[in-house]
Amino acid sequence: MAKIIEDSIKNRILGESVKCFAEKGYRGTSMRDIANQAECSLPMLYYYYKNKKQLFEEVAFNEFVFTNDRLNKNIPFDDNLQNFYKSLLKSRKKLYPFENSLYKISLQTFFGFDDLPELTQKMREWYINLENHHIELIKKYYRSKNIDLIALLISRYINEVTTKIVFGITIYDEEIENEIDFLFKMLKRKNIKTEPRIKKV
Repeated sequence: MAKIIEDSIKNRILGESVKCFAEKGYRGTSMRDIANQAECSLPMLYYYYKNKKQLFEEVAFNEFVFTNDRLNKNIPFDDNLQNFYKSLLKSRKKLYPFENSLYKISLQTFFGFDDLPELTQKMREWYINLENHHIELIKKYYRSKNIDLIALLISRYINEVTTKIVFGITIYDEEIENEIDFLFKMLKRKNIKTEPRIKKV
């Protein structure tokens, strides 16, 4: 019972801190703001997180990475990479407010808006690894002289569309369909397509 209550308090703190950080940013949010929103005492907040920086990293990186992985695993994958990326981008248009705020916080951290260089570097390294993951995934399915460049373009497009959606820019499904079709059409030119069985991403 005590464990359930403790988890409930911690989840409430995380949820309210995401709202505060997304609305006010790292500098504009205080631990007292979060405690007030989470309806817990400051000592209780400091029991879970020793300072604001630790709590922010928990939200901006750890919780974001966990959420991103969970969302991707929920996307159907039947070895059709072209359809997978279309579904991935369309799913970003259906983010819950909590998920959208997590993406917004992580992107602000990536661009260095919160003046936390170590966390910004950590976030950029994660995005580079994600980009490389997409490139390697595409290379398992296609062979082409220009595959590295085209796979990079596909990965960058995914990040670009996600960023636009998170910050409230309207992206229509038809636009996603056409752009992904165009990029994969470039990928299929003068190449040999392969169809290995691989795990979901």
